[in-house]
Amino acid sequence: MEKAVPIALKTAKPGTPEFRAALRDAFEKIGKTTLAHGVLNWTAQDHWGYTDDTGVMMRVTGGEFKVEK
Repeated sequence: MEKAVPIALKTAKPGTPEFRAALRDAFEKIGKTTLAHGVLNWTAQDHWGYTDDTGVMMRVTGGEFKVEK
């Protein structure tokens, strides 16, 4: 939000449909953003946004962590 809101504010007023569209457009243009729960890279084609380097599922096997594939 810290990156996207200032971009959206340059073109629209908060609370309007135009601002919501500007906010969406800003998220699609800011590139990779690291959050506490993963790395996002929203695009016009991908609003899920999580990248392959977001994280992995781990399993403890024989007292050791193993990466699930």
